[in-house]
This record gives sequence, C-alpha cells and structure tokens, in this order.
Amino acid sequence: MVREEVFNVEDNPYSRVTPEHLPECLNSKTKQLELAKAMANVFSEQGAKATDATFCKHQGVDSKTVFVSMNEGSDIVIQFRLRSLDTTPFERARSCPGFDQYVPNIRLVAVITDPRDLAKKSWIYASNRIVGKTWTQVVQEQGVHILPKLCNSLGRVLAKGYIQDKSHEAVVRKVLPFLIPFLFTLEPEMKPYRSLAMEILRHQDKISELPLFMAHADLWAGNLIVNPDTHEVMGIVDWEDSFPLPFGIGLHRIQMVAGEDFNSNWQIPNNFEESERAFWAGIMEGSPEHRQKEFQEKAHIIDLAVKMGALTAGFVYQYDDKGHLTLKRDSETGSPLVNGTLPFLLSYEIPFRRGSEKGPYPEEFEWPFEGDEQRQYKWICELHEELGAAGNLFDWDISDMVLGTRLEDLLALDFSVILMQCLSPSSSPISELSKSFSYYVMMQPCRTPALHMHLCHLSTLSTPPTLFRPLK
Repeated sequence: MVREEVFNVEDNPYSRVTPEHLPECLNSKTKQLELAKAMANVFSEQGAKATDATFCKHQGVDSKTVFVSMNEGSDIVIQFRLRSLDTTPFERARSCPGFDQYVPNIRLVAVITDPRDLAKKSWIYASNRIVGKTWTQVVQEQGVHILPKLCNSLGRVLAKGYIQDKSHEAVVRKVLPFLIPFLFTLEPEMKPYRSLAMEILRHQDKISELPLFMAHADLWAGNLIVNPDTHEVMGIVDWEDSFPLPFGIGLHRIQMVAGEDFNSNWQIPNNFEESERAFWAGIMEGSPEHRQKEFQEKAHIIDLAVKMGALTAGFVYQYDDKGHLTLKRDSETGSPLVNGTLPFLLSYEIPFRRGSEKGPYPEEFEWPFEGDEQRQYKWICELHEELGAAGNLFDWDISDMVLGTRLEDLLALDFSVILMQCLSPSSSPISELSKSFSYYVMMQPCRTPALHMHLCHLSTLSTPPTLFRPLK
C-alpha cells in the first residue's frame, strides 16, 4: 500500500515533469509510486523486494524522484524523466580513484511510451541512494555555524576528482569554444565581460598545464548529501552535463554553497570567509604533497580558472547557426546571475592567490572593465604581428583581413575566425615552426569553396592535419 502522507512534498513550480506530459500509467502520484517500486525490484541485484516508496521532499526541474525502501534495508532512487539522461559523466566521476563512493551508480531501467499518445514518453532511471540529508536541509535545521566544517569536508571530497596531470584536450574541447565566441559576442549583457574572457584566453596555455579534474556542472547545496551528525559530505548527485575540466573551473560554486544568491542579491553569512578558506584547506588536505605545491605555485592561473567557471555559469547561452554566442532570454531558462551577482562573484580571489591578510572580495571594485574595446584591438594588433612572421605558410593573408576590422564587423562575415594555440609536442616535425608564432588560424565553418580549398591545402603542408581538426 502507498501511504497518503508521502504526497506531502514540495512540488517544484518550475518542474517540466507534469502529469499532462507523462504516459497514462504515470499521470498520478499513486501510479508513480507503484511503478517506482516495480522498477526498484528490477534494479536490485540482490533479489531484494520493495516495501515502501516516498517522494523526495525537494523535486528537480527535469525529473520526478522517488525513494524506494527495500526489504534488506537499502534504499533505491527512481527518477522519471521526459528525456534520456547521459550517464557518461557519472561513469567518468566514478572512475576517479576513491571518488566512486560519493557518486551514484545510475542506469536506465525502462522507457515507457503511452500507446494512445506516442509523444508522451518517460525514461526511468535507478541508482543507489546516498544516505544523509541535503546540505540545504542540514544548514536550515542546525544553522550557518556548521558551514566551515561542511566546506572543509567538501574540499576533501572534491580533491578526489583528479584524473590526470594536464588539461590540454579539455582546453581545446571546452574552454576555447566558449571563450572565443564570447570575445566576439554582441550581447549587451555579455560585452562588459569580454576583457576578462580575453585575459583568460591569453593564459590558455598555462590553464592547459593545470591538472584535469572532474568538474560538477551544478554544484549547489541541494545536490550535496551530508551526514547531519558528523557534518561530513557523503555524496554528490546530479552529475549530468558535467565534464573533466582544468582544476579550478568547477570550483567557483564554493561561493554559492558558503553563501547564497537570493533574487540576484548576494548574501553571505558572517563566517563566509572562514567557510571558503576551510574549503580550500580541505582541497589541500585531500591532495598529495606534490599537488599541494603545484596549487601554490599556480595560484594566479587557478584563480583565473575559477573566474572562467563563474563566467560560464553566469549566463544561459546558446550558439546560433553561425556559431555566434547568444543568450537564451525566455523566462524559463533565464539566469539570475546576469547583471546581478555575477560581478561580485567574479571579483572573488582564492586564498592561494590573496594570502592570509586579504578578504575574499575587494572592499571596492569597478565593473565593467574600462578600455574594453581598446584592449581587444591592441590584442588583435599583437596577433597580426605574430601571424605576419609566418605569412609564407598561408595561401592568403588572413592577418591583413583581421587587422583594422572592428570586432563587431567580423560577425558579419560568412565564417568565424578561430584562434587555436599550438599544442604540438616538442618532438613533432613542426616544433621549430611553432617557435615562430603562437597561433594557427582556422576558419569554421568554411562556407565558400575557395576557403575550403585553402584550408585543405594548408593541412597537407608540413603540419599534421590533426592540429587543424574542427573544434566541436
């Protein structure tokens, strides 16, 4: 039997998982709970049987979550979704040594389609339940005085997300495809931050030298499961859309768990600095000695990486058919950070960088950066000089076309100019070539036959074609 009190849950007003979008067999809470128990029986590898089912108190936007109790004492989490879930990020995170106990083991158990309306479909996923309460619940029940201990534990857990020593591929696949279109955006909300994007782009080679870590894409208090008695982090849920990134990019959200964004107003408790310092101390405590030393030596670059993370999370964006970065402006996906807390979040400085005397935020800061257009134009001129030194390699003088062209005017062209730093190993045939200039120029997409022929011809020279692969 299903107990009536399990219906006393807080339905998310923004939830997309509503009865009218679900198959008929799932269009009521009673049906959802009964089917959840059946799916838990399928998921159980020990032959355990479901005895009870209750809705999760705090529901998400894209899923309806049910906790199912099994007769051998364990709990299984069942989620009903309107679209398929990429479980690859969960698998990546669980592959990190010592990290698997903090990441749910999730898998697809069924896909249900309404025979009367084929448009109504639900993907059903099951995972083990990480025992504990959400960070949000524990802080609400016990008070903000426990935040430093929670943050320290979180730092020690995230330190286990190490994958490898360098981040070259992640920079090419994830960092550059965001930064370069951002530099050329015409969106008024984004334009004030283009100078910061340019500053990060200048240091992309050093960012690629940072260790690669699994970065959670939505690290907020509702996704952190903690032990309410010991204040230790027991697990992190909702890993979808997460990706391996250079160390620091996924850690900007420590500000969001040690403080709070409320209607675009940044609110921080009195012990905020103690909490965020405890977090970074936890990172150090959970890292081997050689990595601790690296973090200290690369404090400036890690600080830029943290700002990069805040910048990407500060906007709900998309790419148009020409590859230009544009904002999603509908109310459903609007970001509360835009023109709100983002400037303040970007002024944050990590303890490794600021030392023991300064606070996490400056007493006064000016925003946006001054001289944005002038700085970008100067950078284009510098790039022109670098490309000029290698002009004999190109069948066309791309640098002359870029020089003197306003950034806004570049968007009117029928292709995007992509700048990619040479990441070739020193032993490659082009090692001597790479010393003469820093960037290759790619055109993506190539919309005219002439440009396409030039690009193909260029890739058949002494440079390996793999260095000219498109950025996806």
